[in-house]
Amino acid sequence: MPLTPFQAGIFKIISANRNPDSFIAGGIVINRDDLSARFSDDIDVFHDSSQAVATSADADAETLSRAGYNVTFLRREATFQQANVSRIGEAIRLDWAADSAFRFFPIVRDEILGFRLHDVDAATNKVLAAVGRQKVRDFIDLMQLDRDYISLGIAVWGAAAKDEGYTPNLIMQELRRNSRINPVTLGEVTLAQPETAVTLKADWLERFAAAEKLIASIPPEPIRCLYLDQNGQPAQGKAFDPTWVPHFGTIKGAWPKIAD
Repeated sequence: MPLTPFQAGIFKIISANRNPDSFIAGGIVINRDDLSARFSDDIDVFHDSSQAVATSADADAETLSRAGYNVTFLRREATFQQANVSRIGEAIRLDWAADSAFRFFPIVRDEILGFRLHDVDAATNKVLAAVGRQKVRDFIDLMQLDRDYISLGIAVWGAAAKDEGYTPNLIMQELRRNSRINPVTLGEVTLAQPETAVTLKADWLERFAAAEKLIASIPPEPIRCLYLDQNGQPAQGKAFDPTWVPHFGTIKGAWPKIAD
């Protein structure tokens, strides 16, 4: 299962410390379900303010230490703290960071994680992560999201709203440049099921081409939005559907109002 027993045990300890101002984000949100493609190798805890980072890190470290975990801080900065959490031969990195409060949806309560980033915001953040680095895990996550939750082209369109230095086409250019899927890069990831680099690369290229066509079909305005279907779910499809509804990000996010 994508959450190892060790990871699940950590969440049992720290989930009580989570709240809408200190929530789980990153790849573990995308890969929290049993059928997810890969295991995450770290836990990201995001905060809307830098002041909350140190408070959250100290609270989690104390809670974990009392429960018998070894917590060793690797970095302690104003807006970012990082620790290695270990117990009985297993370990994981725990990161606490400040992040922008601009998002599409409010923070979601989660039975396992406590509070977490909404899946839409996890998806659009993942797009921006893949734009800024060459990590094969990002592309595995984007393929999973495209298959199960939100079309890659829609996630790219929405990601442009979170960083106004990008347009959807520029994001696609960077995704093309960073998508280095080969046996070496794949070796950096712990997959839930065996996959070959050739198979994954072919899957990525097919999904990327479909995203290009979808983006080309979307009207140029409005640009900085996320498209939802008539049920208020992230849009999925091969071409723009006029029934799709634009949803705009706000500080701390907002639930959409879908017309009858």
